[in-house]
Amino acid sequence: MIALAVGLVLCGLAPDPLVDGKPATLRGHTEAIMAVAFAPDGGELASVARDKTLRVWSLADGGVRVHPLKDVPTALAYSPDGRTVAVGDMSYQVHLFDTASWTVRGTAVHSDQVAELAFSADGTRLAVGGQTGNGAVFDGVTGKPIKEGLRGRSAAFSGDGKRLLWGQASGSLTLLDTATWKDLSEVKGSDGVGPFVRASPDLLRVLTFNPTAVEVRLRTGKALKETATLSVKVQDGADKPKVAWVAADGACRRLLAAYHDGQVRLWDVDKAQVLSRWPVATRVSIAVSPSWTQFAAGDGVTIKVWPLTSP
Repeated sequence: MIALAVGLVLCGLAPDPLVDGKPATLRGHTEAIMAVAFAPDGGELASVARDKTLRVWSLADGGVRVHPLKDVPTALAYSPDGRTVAVGDMSYQVHLFDTASWTVRGTAVHSDQVAELAFSADGTRLAVGGQTGNGAVFDGVTGKPIKEGLRGRSAAFSGDGKRLLWGQASGSLTLLDTATWKDLSEVKGSDGVGPFVRASPDLLRVLTFNPTAVEVRLRTGKALKETATLSVKVQDGADKPKVAWVAADGACRRLLAAYHDGQVRLWDVDKAQVLSRWPVATRVSIAVSPSWTQFAAGDGVTIKVWPLTSP
């Protein structure tokens, strides 16, 4: 075990400030970080990087565990019960680590390079979205296939696991029945770019984004009608910054978004208002602790952990 000292600096935030102060910095990766994820209890942070390692950092005592990977990772997710960490890679595989022993319990073999991972609330199913829009659902414990040949780049299960929302490569949203795998509804996309999705458990509030666009869209109700568009205000003539990655709370009323201008912004979704912002130069995934008291972002080969305090 490699010892690492971690010190968090807490600071109060005024509305839409550029936050000063020093974050906690986690060092150890030797190549660019691809994804980060907090454990459900908030006590640990997992990260994967192009150096082909999975690192699990203790935010309590500063310890870190290092686990080698077979290929360059592209996606990372904890199961809701914290017993499994899923790591997707460029070889179209998803490795399921047992967090009690940190051994690989099972491996899911996908038909596409893994873009994003989403567990069901009970952890028994894992939706795997592909970079070119091929989706599938696997057993969240063993990795055995449950349903392949689906269309999707990013997914969200309903709280009861009976429905699955996919953001398709075409730009559309499709809702599936997970018992029959039949389409329940579809919302046609307008820009032809497959969105990543963040959704409330009832799937009545859905945030969509993609890394080629400047806005995050809010869709609500059973018809998932677009009700709000969130984009950064800029001076006349200036280009709006593009969205790099988004994390949202369970109700999709707060979101934390990383932008290509080197800023991370905290939004009040209903007010379409930026509450705070931080100077974080990340273009990969960000993660928020379950308590929404801190967030982590990859910054080259280091991870910065910032306090997250809304005004």
